Amino acid sequence: MTDPFAEFGIDLADPAAYAFWNEENVRFSDVDMLGHVNNVSYAAYCESGRVHMIREVAARCGVKNAWVLGRLTIDYGAEVTFPAVMRIGTRTVKVGTKSVTMGQGLFVDGRCVARSLAAVIAFDLETRKTIAVPEPVKQAMLALSPQPTVAV
Repeated sequence: MTDPFAEFGIDLADPAAYAFWNEENVRFSDVDMLGHVNNVSYAAYCESGRVHMIREVAARCGVKNAWVLGRLTIDYGAEVTFPAVMRIGTRTVKVGTKSVTMGQGLFVDGRCVARSLAAVIAFDLETRKTIAVPEPVKQAMLALSPQPTVAV
């Protein structure tokens, strides 16, 4: 099986790969019966990072469009327990015609505990159809991501 994280040539476990960050407190409700953060909680942390970046993009370029999640891949690297602060680095790794692939690293105390790749698809809420990623959105997403980033 091919490693999807190797495809883009970006080390998502390296904090230097990110210019955009947000933080989430690990909640007691995020912990499972084994005492560590449950896998579902990681997906919520990733969503938080994506939403924060997408909102920043909308603020920068003035274009608001909807996004739907087409694919989410998470690589769990280390156990996290309560309490903790999760730092979420989010970046664009690829901009396509109708979708953007976002890469993320989740860090606790400077250590990468998980990586993710998410394909988000531009969506028109009125027509309920996918749309091309608007050019100002592409440019704003690329501006928030250190190079290299693949633009199609």
